[in-house]
Amino acid sequence: MQGFKVLALALVISFSLDAKKPPNFVLVYMDDLGWAETSVEMIKGRADTRSDFNQTPNLERLASQGMVLSACSSPSALCAPSRNSLLHGMTPSRLRYTVLSAVETKKQYLGQITIPQALKKANPDYQTAHFGKWHNESIKPIEAGYDVTDGPNGNGPGDFEDDGNTHLSDDDPKRIFSLTEKSIAFMEEQVAAEKPFYLQLSHYANHIWHDSLKETREKYKKLPKGKKYEKKDGMSDEEIPIVMFNHGWIINYAAMLDD
Repeated sequence: MQGFKVLALALVISFSLDAKKPPNFVLVYMDDLGWAETSVEMIKGRADTRSDFNQTPNLERLASQGMVLSACSSPSALCAPSRNSLLHGMTPSRLRYTVLSAVETKKQYLGQITIPQALKKANPDYQTAHFGKWHNESIKPIEAGYDVTDGPNGNGPGDFEDDGNTHLSDDDPKRIFSLTEKSIAFMEEQVAAEKPFYLQLSHYANHIWHDSLKETREKYKKLPKGKKYEKKDGMSDEEIPIVMFNHGWIINYAAMLDD
């Protein structure tokens, strides 16, 4: 709680310096993404902190125009606790949410401020939105202070249509593109209305099951494997990660990241 008191105070101070133009925030949250699985070199001069097979040019562009926080880490190795921790600005252990499901009652979350609530407290004009995977049993998006949301959602909507049985269309794997379109539409609406906004885009990727555009997979089939997936002397065809590459899993994963 103390950490968010400091955050709220910092926000109030920053807004008072330029009350006419409060900043907009866009948080793109990737699910189960490895620290060195993008083509961004996380530590300058360290080739082992980037992938020499996966290509993420948009992330490279963002990194070149901003800051790369190499020493930061996820609050949890599991998707649900890390989301809850980010939302409240507290560790999973303090929130008693350290496993996939919230085993404790909801009462410990009462009175705990969230990012959208902190922003609205600093400036009531803020419009807030969350699109994509929510997967947080402790609180619903509306309760957390989001004005616009397509949730709460778990992993299922990233693989299936609303009926829960029909797989998503081939042109929108993991809803990557439709989520992006929703996010752009929300931002354009707020800009037109001259409203400051906070947007969290929580992709269903890279959580299993992996999926990607066919044309992107074809691209990666033609690329050099990179050092990680080269067969080493004495290594059998059944050893990981070679078998994963040969069976197409790595290609599908790389294509999903690219998409």
